[in-house]
Amino acid sequence: MVVLDTSIIIGMRRKDPRAIAAWQRLRQERTPVTIASVTIFKLAAGTARSKTPDTEAMRGNDILQGQVIRDLDAQAAAQAGAIHGTLLTKGTPIGIPDCMIAGMALHHHEPVLTLNPKDFTRIPGLVVHTPEPLR
Repeated sequence: MVVLDTSIIIGMRRKDPRAIAAWQRLRQERTPVTIASVTIFKLAAGTARSKTPDTEAMRGNDILQGQVIRDLDAQAAAQAGAIHGTLLTKGTPIGIPDCMIAGMALHHHEPVLTLNPKDFTRIPGLVVHTPEPLR
């Protein structure tokens, strides 16, 4: 099981070869995929800001079909809050949505697949994979 970060889905929408290759490999290996509900929020916000929101909404929606969507429950929210607070205290904050994705991944003991590892690798205990190759 792996959590897809928003960057992977956006990468697939933009035809990023790294994201596409990672997705194809996940499918070939039949790796179960989860998506955080905050990722849906981030995608919807980006679509709403697009000059062509109808077209943008259609691109990549097949990726979301049939995937497990994880909501931010109380335990994951507590982990996300602890991550955010710890990183703020260290002076190395990341965005709140990424803290939520990480909190859910940690709570469910799942790695995160991302095109943007620099933020996620700051989080102790979180397993982070990138597409070059999946590691």
